[in-house]
Amino acid sequence: MQLLSTLFSLSLVGSSLAFPLSAKVPRNVPSSWVPSIDFWTHPYLAPAPTDSRGPCPALNTLANHGYINRNGRDISADSIFSGMLNAFGFNQSAVAPALPNSYTTCHYLTGQDCAGQAKLVNLTLLAEPHAAEHDHSLSRQDYKMAYAKGQPTDNIHFNATIFKQITDLIGDRTHVDFALANQIRLLRSSNAIKDDMPGWLQPEGAIMPVQAFELGFIFAAMADRTLPDADTKPQIRVDWWQFWFANEALPYALGWTPPNPPREIDFVIAAAGGVYTSKPSGLPSPLPSGALDAPGAPPSLPATPTISILPLATSSTPALFPFWPFNQKH
Repeated sequence: MQLLSTLFSLSLVGSSLAFPLSAKVPRNVPSSWVPSIDFWTHPYLAPAPTDSRGPCPALNTLANHGYINRNGRDISADSIFSGMLNAFGFNQSAVAPALPNSYTTCHYLTGQDCAGQAKLVNLTLLAEPHAAEHDHSLSRQDYKMAYAKGQPTDNIHFNATIFKQITDLIGDRTHVDFALANQIRLLRSSNAIKDDMPGWLQPEGAIMPVQAFELGFIFAAMADRTLPDADTKPQIRVDWWQFWFANEALPYALGWTPPNPPREIDFVIAAAGGVYTSKPSGLPSPLPSGALDAPGAPPSLPATPTISILPLATSSTPALFPFWPFNQKH
């Protein structure tokens, strides 16, 4: 009896660590779902106030699950590669193109040989605008929103209002295909023109490489592999994507598992290209010059050019997500 009581207590502790603290256990967890070893060995823990987090939901998720240092500091390339493989099912080829850009930003801001050490000093420095970070993010404010009258805003933490622009467009659809993803991209570009400080936005061509890889990663990680043509015409499952971005936690409880075999860079590039070349069902207005002519993802990200060092809004706190996507039908 004592043994059973102890095991029950431990299972409760494990469950409380494995889910975001503000989340309720979903009602539609598949009855066949069996937690993986990683589910128990890398439980979700909300970041402490002193932990470093950045604008990348994937890296923040790795930190929240303990695949990389939970404090978000001294992040080695090896831990990123192993974490992306074990947590997201991304092979090294799908991750490596983004690291030189991040190393350059790290070196420029800290003076350390980040590339030589194959290490990022912390995750927050990746929010330096117009470097590894890009304008009209899918889930963050831009660095200079018009309402702030020239002062920096929070381009680090998940922003529920920004992401709601996307969920409102998606509506009650359960999946996002290439054409809808392209419409989402264009909507964010259009809204940024209206919402950002005049003169702040970079040209569309400068934003495209990082944004294209971001879109390709989302398709690689959150595509519903039970659908027909899942490898050639992947579709993002909306509830998985919402849960991941809002909580920066892996959506195990919604039936998600990392892709197996792991995704390679070819899949990421093909998915990004599919987004940029698909015709959206509608065009928002206004659109920045070149928004419709972007070619898709390049084979690698360009190294960050010399940038002006700007202060980051590190004191802001994450915005709470306004709803939990547990009632969607699949």
